[in-house]
Amino acid sequence: MLRLLAQSGARLPQGQADAFITGLREALQAAHATIDPATGAPLCLGAICYGNILFSPAGRWHLLGFGRNFPVEKDSAAPDGSTALFVAPEVAVGAPPSATADYIALLLLSRSLMPWVDFQDKLVRVLRSDSTEDDREFGRVHTLV
Repeated sequence: MLRLLAQSGARLPQGQADAFITGLREALQAAHATIDPATGAPLCLGAICYGNILFSPAGRWHLLGFGRNFPVEKDSAAPDGSTALFVAPEVAVGAPPSATADYIALLLLSRSLMPWVDFQDKLVRVLRSDSTEDDREFGRVHTLV
């Protein structure tokens, strides 16, 4: 999907991109609310890559990898290196996956998608530290989030 978007030269409207990432976060929250009977811990991905997200022809997406994150792992459970991997530092050095680590991985993935998002002019100016007087309140509110 990302390759098609890049080849087309199109950009996703900011609202749609935000809704997509919000949907992924909500999927993570639902998984984290589920306890794995084998470990007694919440279901976590530990790392995320583009291969964790599958799109149907109708545009619906599915988040894969809970229980065993096969889109990013070799049979040994080590990262397979075949795709960009977004992982919290603590998981990268061997800590067990956690909900917080999953949210960090999602944040890293969302930042990687920024080149394909059509941001509001106000937000672009704030991110570039080139805001106008009219942008000050917008920037103050959005940097707190």
